[in-house]
Amino acid sequence: MKRLDIAFCLDATGGMVRYAEYVRDTVAALFEAARSEDFPVRVKIVAFRDYLYDSDPISVSEFLESSEQADAFLSATEFRGGGDMQENALESLFIALGEEWDAQSEARRAVVLLTDADPLALGARRGQIGYPDEIPENVDALFALWRDKMRRSAKLVLFAPLGGEWDNISNAAERQGVRCTLRHFEEFFEISARDLLGEILGDL
Repeated sequence: MKRLDIAFCLDATGGMVRYAEYVRDTVAALFEAARSEDFPVRVKIVAFRDYLYDSDPISVSEFLESSEQADAFLSATEFRGGGDMQENALESLFIALGEEWDAQSEARRAVVLLTDADPLALGARRGQIGYPDEIPENVDALFALWRDKMRRSAKLVLFAPLGGEWDNISNAAERQGVRCTLRHFEEFFEISARDLLGEILGDL
């Protein structure tokens, strides 16, 4: 049976609070869209903030197998903090790579990231409490790790500001052979769950 694992890296800073309900609804609809296409889906949520300003900069769920489980986790997630205009988004991608992906050969994998902010450089918060010691030195090293740990068919979909650092990150992903799509942050709120599923599965 076809299967799909999605890690959803979500900006959970205060500036995103107005989108919280929409995100919950979209994740629930994604479960329904996947199942209607005979793709049993599991979703892991990696909610990120800022290691400098927030006492809980990263919150991670297990892989969740129902929209009810995902809604419960997201409902308990507080959208707050952040502190400045850049967040620890790249660290959330690193953490997503280390999670318990479905090992079955036919299982598909994808990471979706949603943020309205530019990312902090990897290592910029090194030394802060809880910051992972094993974080790669730069984005090329991060996506080289992706290449080693994820299947060639795995897809990265970024919903983020265009014309700045995220363009550089998307280019770095492509240099390492990562199947990456960069779309404007606001497009997440215009795309249906079924079309988002198509974006994820389109070239897997």
